[in-house]
Amino acid sequence: MDLIKLEKQVKLIPLFCCIGILALRGSIRDKSGDLMTIWVSILISIIVLSLLFRIHLEKKNGTFVLKNYYLLLLFLVLSVAMFVYNLVTIPA
Repeated sequence: MDLIKLEKQVKLIPLFCCIGILALRGSIRDKSGDLMTIWVSILISIIVLSLLFRIHLEKKNGTFVLKNYYLLLLFLVLSVAMFVYNLVTIPA
């Protein structure tokens, strides 16, 4: 198996999942429903797992550079912080 080719294919998975999230937002009428939350959670977990797998492949190939992931890590930390803040401040 060619790891470099697999690494290039894994790069497309987050793009397709983001397109899927945008398509779900446009097609589902009830944006606050449980169905929307479940599907978006599944797609986000696929994105995170594919990014972790890509990092694993880059470490295996010896091409891993942490500088390439600083912006991504910052975005993930800010997203989690905003999610936790909204979860705490909005009463049930």
